[in-house]
Amino acid sequence: MKTLRFIGIALLTVLLSVSFSSCSKSDDDNGGSSSNPLVGTWRAEAEEHDGNQYWEFTFNANFSWSYVDYKVDGNKPSNPEDSGTYTIKDNTTVILTSNNGDVYSSRFTITDGNKLVFLDFERLTYYKIK
Repeated sequence: MKTLRFIGIALLTVLLSVSFSSCSKSDDDNGGSSSNPLVGTWRAEAEEHDGNQYWEFTFNANFSWSYVDYKVDGNKPSNPEDSGTYTIKDNTTVILTSNNGDVYSSRFTITDGNKLVFLDFERLTYYKIK
């Protein structure tokens, strides 16, 4: 009888430890920073009538973002032109909330690990630079 009780307790202990270890934070929509495909700095450029124009998005692991518009002469403004927080849904849609309360949403795709395209914005290709 003691042997059956010992085996029962041992099995219960194993089952409980397996069920607790199978739950993790990576089940979130946003995942951990290692599973967040947007983390980094992304740059797009286009030739305008008066020279080149550059745009940069920086997405941080803490779900903050910033956007900078480079001037034609290549000088970057001292402060981000826009910034805020973001969330990712289903690894296909990013929702940007700016610090002034504006909300932008776009589907996105990343190819070759370093090419980002916002499918619902201007469809420029951003290249990962950091």
